[in-house]
Amino acid sequence: CHWCKCVGCYFCVDFEPVSPPPPSPPPAITSQPFLAVLADFKAEQYTWLKDAPIPFMVVDKSRIPNTGLDASTYLWFILTYYNKLPAWILFSHAHEFHWHHSLHSLFQSMLMDMDATGLGFLNINHDDNGRFLIYEKDTLPQLSWEEHEMLRKRLLGLKTPYNGIVEHPPGSQFWVRRERILRHPRAFYDRLYKAITDPRHPLLSRPATIQGYPDRQSHDFFMEGYWHYIMGEAEVYSLPYKRYGMVPSRTIEWQ
Repeated sequence: CHWCKCVGCYFCVDFEPVSPPPPSPPPAITSQPFLAVLADFKAEQYTWLKDAPIPFMVVDKSRIPNTGLDASTYLWFILTYYNKLPAWILFSHAHEFHWHHSLHSLFQSMLMDMDATGLGFLNINHDDNGRFLIYEKDTLPQLSWEEHEMLRKRLLGLKTPYNGIVEHPPGSQFWVRRERILRHPRAFYDRLYKAITDPRHPLLSRPATIQGYPDRQSHDFFMEGYWHYIMGEAEVYSLPYKRYGMVPSRTIEWQ
């Protein structure tokens, strides 16, 4: 449709979430140095995106199993475009502002100069004062430590003992460099996707009642705690910047 400057979302590209992926993704995807992948439901309003400063794709969550919330969207995108990823991808929710991105517009995050940072991964979530967020907590209190450790080993290949605390950036919105994604084979993400979209998973299907979300299962909370590790950061995450305003920015002009 081109009204929203996108490069092919579910309004234009009728892909089904399958594995292996469709054979011919939109060619515009492969030529983008920066791309924002936005997870949301088709019923949401996207008119605010007409001012987006970089190309983006809105992934219609009504077509993808929602047990993993944003995690199933991100994994679907990685599986679908694994061999044709842009140089940089911003995985985010389809909100310009939200509680974990409250002071600065998502457009400002789209314009972060990731090459200038020298990083391969950066979580963009911050508080009302512009401080980057980091949590230190048990992300799956409804599981025993032994069960949590089993998930780490089987899904992530993480062999260090689980001590009850995951130090991680919350909110699951982040920039990541293509090479960080490709450090894992496609089969790694396929295994994760199948677990995250399994509503009967023996561990991840447990309700997140303790976290205050009795209507949700545990899939997304598990992924939220480990996106940084999956994308090549140390198991114990350290903030590269304390404040949002410290991140260099760039200017993009649409052609």
